[in-house]
Amino acid sequence: MVSDGPVSNAEMFVIARESRGLTMAELAELTSIHKTTISRIEAGIRAPSEEQVSCIARALDYPKEFFSQSAQIRGFEPTQLFHRKRRAASAKVLAKIHAQVNIIRWNVARLLRAVEVPELRIPRVDIEEFKGSPEDIARVVRASWGLPRGPVRNLTRAIEAAGGLVIPFSFGTEHIDAISMWPDDLKLPPLFLVDLSMPGDRLRFSLCHELGHIIMHRSYLEPDMEDQANEFAAEFLIPREDIVLDDYSVASFAALKQYWRVSMAALIMRAGPTRGIGLVSKKDETNLWKRMSAAGYRKREPREVDVLVERPTLYPGIVGLYQKELRYTADDLSALLRLNRNDLDQLYLSQVRDERLPHLRVVN
Repeated sequence: MVSDGPVSNAEMFVIARESRGLTMAELAELTSIHKTTISRIEAGIRAPSEEQVSCIARALDYPKEFFSQSAQIRGFEPTQLFHRKRRAASAKVLAKIHAQVNIIRWNVARLLRAVEVPELRIPRVDIEEFKGSPEDIARVVRASWGLPRGPVRNLTRAIEAAGGLVIPFSFGTEHIDAISMWPDDLKLPPLFLVDLSMPGDRLRFSLCHELGHIIMHRSYLEPDMEDQANEFAAEFLIPREDIVLDDYSVASFAALKQYWRVSMAALIMRAGPTRGIGLVSKKDETNLWKRMSAAGYRKREPREVDVLVERPTLYPGIVGLYQKELRYTADDLSALLRLNRNDLDQLYLSQVRDERLPHLRVVN
């Protein structure tokens, strides 16, 4: 639930500060409010004065109305907590991401009150019903979405057509490429936050990895769920029955990259016997990695076969509908979302591209 609440909603002060990546001591320096006072305000044992609210709001670049929200704060989901790369991120970075993700959850809920999005066709499955096979689940999902054999031409569009929301997001760390969640508390569709600054091939695999988590790991958690999500993504993007190798050269894998729209490294792993389907021998796989290293492709694959970054259309389309159909101005959107203009531009308005917006309907 997202609604108005008392001015002194302690949790909103914590979320606002952490979303800016600040400690209480750093906020105290910016506001000249003593750190002990800020601590008591955030703990809910002292109500801030109107002047203190205004001062903190200015320092953190939020409207005062932000602090009057009453909304449920959610922690990281298990798949987010136990991701190997995410565990390498600092506590301060994770706190900032956690706060920003909560704000996005609330505001997506507000935006969807007036917009009808595509029917949800992203399933939740018990992996045990598929005998623990992520590949089988990937094949079933592909079939249920009506995807043809061969490469998924646009994974982002496929997820959006199935009712998922793909949201551009800058994580501010190399340790996180994407995050997914299914906010049951707000009755929202699955949300996929992705960093569009990463290479297009990595973006597609990261997004498909998160799709695997959403489908397989909502109520079923295992120590090897990261491997399961990778197996799902590999089969979804490179089905074992469809991949064919003409030869084992690096040039051949570069050509395959353009066709399958995944990295050369992902294709080699998929074809190899160690973590793949065994189209090449262990010796050939080792030689391929050596040639990739010698050419410098382990660090940066050749630019001439770069994969274009897929940009979401559903999420910016929702904002575009507010502007075009509901006649919301930037000030109206700022008031609706409890954001100042900088955040509104970065998170919402900058994503709107008229030529890319899907057809959406206002809820009557």
